[in-house]
Amino acid sequence: MNQPFLEHVHELRRRLTISVAVVALGAGVGYFERSPILAWLQAPLHGTLYYSEVMGAFNFLMQACLLVGLLFAIPVVVYNLVAFVRPALPRPVSRRQVSGLVAASSLLSIGGAGFAYYVSLPLVLHFLSSVDVSHLHPLIAANSYLSFVLSYLGVFALIFQLPLLLLFIDHITPIPPAGLKRWRKWVVIVAFGAALILPVAPDPVSQIFLALPIVVLYQVSIWLIELTHHHRTRVVRASEARPTPQPAPATTHRPQAQVRQQPARQPKLDQPHQLPPRVLDLRPRVLDLRQHS
Repeated sequence: MNQPFLEHVHELRRRLTISVAVVALGAGVGYFERSPILAWLQAPLHGTLYYSEVMGAFNFLMQACLLVGLLFAIPVVVYNLVAFVRPALPRPVSRRQVSGLVAASSLLSIGGAGFAYYVSLPLVLHFLSSVDVSHLHPLIAANSYLSFVLSYLGVFALIFQLPLLLLFIDHITPIPPAGLKRWRKWVVIVAFGAALILPVAPDPVSQIFLALPIVVLYQVSIWLIELTHHHRTRVVRASEARPTPQPAPATTHRPQAQVRQQPARQPKLDQPHQLPPRVLDLRPRVLDLRQHS
């Protein structure tokens, strides 16, 4: 009983070690390319960052490198997570499907972080910086700004996983699209409620930009699941319409025609040697002599 549990623990430890190693490798790459990365992170602010602690600059750099490591390790982390839970799934998942899941998750994470960085984050920072308060001037700390940016990008990267998550659940346990449509109004309420509660959306602009992608991605998930169900239905109908091959009729073994056994030909006896006529004439005489004797 303990052996399977220990095997799972060893497998989990091995996969966590691989994921952490890849994160560390990505962080090392980010450290060597720190100058363009720091400029990229600071670009949406359009201002100067400051630090007021001795370790401020170092902590800012380490957080930026950690961000690069996490982005670099997303495919590996997702693959190890799915591979670990795959034996416990009620329906089998092939390696090809796992690879497609990892690729889709990576693209969605990059898409969510890109949407947050290029669309939502500049508008949010502009709104926050445009708040006019007399006798107050912004002096933004580097660590505070980076923590806000990292959490903001991470939340959007997770939000964009919603279609993939619902499709994966539908593959394991089919979800009726009608049920998803009935839950749509509740998803809208939960999305705006979460936007009000999450600390990464303190202002109305960021709350709207956080809630709208959830609603839109949920609707996209419904369309994708409907297409998946239509495809499954066509496959099932095609398989039912296809004529099933009939089994070959069992061949009855007929008794072989009895071969008439012809009687074996007796070997022809050699015919008596025909004696010459003179010898034949002497036969009665020889017989008479035998009788008299």
